[in-house]
Amino acid sequence: MKKLLAILLTLVLMMTFAGCGGGTGDEGGSGEAENQEVNVSSTKTLGYFNDYLIDGEYTMETQMEVEGISTAGFYAVKGDMLYSESEMDGVTSMMISKDGSQYVLDPATKTCIKMSMDMADMSEMFAEEAEKYETALNTGTIDIGGVTYEYEEFAVEEETTAKYCYDGDELKYIITTMDGEEYTMQILSMEKGADPSLFEIPEGYTVLEL
Repeated sequence: MKKLLAILLTLVLMMTFAGCGGGTGDEGGSGEAENQEVNVSSTKTLGYFNDYLIDGEYTMETQMEVEGISTAGFYAVKGDMLYSESEMDGVTSMMISKDGSQYVLDPATKTCIKMSMDMADMSEMFAEEAEKYETALNTGTIDIGGVTYEYEEFAVEEETTAKYCYDGDELKYIITTMDGEEYTMQILSMEKGADPSLFEIPEGYTVLEL
């Protein structure tokens, strides 16, 4: 579970750091030699997410396997609101973050747990995390399933890195390395726009506040 949480941290940072890290969104650096440091303001990764964040909203579908467990994910961003839905080992979980609160939904029991978030602390945390993306550790190419992809690698936390792998201009995989082991997340789709209804508590749910 700790490994899964670290990988999900990679995903959450990916969805937020572009807006925190500054930069122009230029896409230089994709042809840099491996192990050469690249300023994040010129990385392909920053340019990619800045493009999706221009309108302030996008959706993404993912698929990965961790310790033999297959996990499908669906994520939506709209301004400062975040929706996430994951299905792991046949169990579905959903979470909505908005208006200074986090809502954890359990579809099986139709209950929703509401927790307050200190947005100032959250903003500070993401600003600190964004600093980790100021410089790419290395760039290069990698073979996945017989296809060669360009990648940019960043430090996520101590002893944890993430490679963002591209086929041309499209992000296809995120490979997280933790404790010497690699975990591959496939990006199934990435689209601009987000359904506003995703950020509303579904009818029939009982909301419990903590």
